[in-house]
Amino acid sequence: MIKKIIIVRHAKSSWTDFSISDFDRPLDERGLTDAPVMAELLKDNGHFPQKII
Repeated sequence: MIKKIIIVRHAKSSWTDFSISDFDRPLDERGLTDAPVMAELLKDNGHFPQKII
């Protein structure tokens, strides 16, 4: 089996509260709309990740 590494940048996060750590920072409006689009593109191209880091 051939393994693939797919690098995808995270979705746009909200910067309204600078006291929140990057790990806990929520997505902003654009991130909430772009993330599902990216998931659909991966699926449509036959990519079904077994692990996301």
